[in-house]
Amino acid sequence: MPKPLLLRFPLADILPLAEHAAAAPDHRTSPYSDASGACLIWVKDDGTYIMSNGLPHLPGKNIHHHVVHADGWGPGTEDELSDTPVGGHDFAEYFPLNEPLSSDATTTMLERLRAAVTDGLRWLELEVSKDSVSLTYGD
Repeated sequence: MPKPLLLRFPLADILPLAEHAAAAPDHRTSPYSDASGACLIWVKDDGTYIMSNGLPHLPGKNIHHHVVHADGWGPGTEDELSDTPVGGHDFAEYFPLNEPLSSDATTTMLERLRAAVTDGLRWLELEVSKDSVSLTYGD
């Protein structure tokens, strides 16, 4: 069984995606979950990245929407990701921005992203194991 994988995304690049999703007049919805409204989408296809679900899309360089790749897991790393807990199949996982982070919290993911940047943290981190994904913030 592969050991957990820590994916690190630069917070300074993720926050504008979150702000775009929050301000967008419409949103792409997930066909596989109840997530709706403003979300960040974690995607695995050619590498792994995060994007906004806001519509219209936030334009990117040489592609139809802006994405932020995990550190070291950009285009061309699809085969290497297959040997990690991320796996070989393409997917999209939605993270709602305006819902409380847990059942006993009132802070939303968008508020926590803003606070993490203000606090000088540098990374949005996803720890991926075979059966779970946990989200944290790091230096």
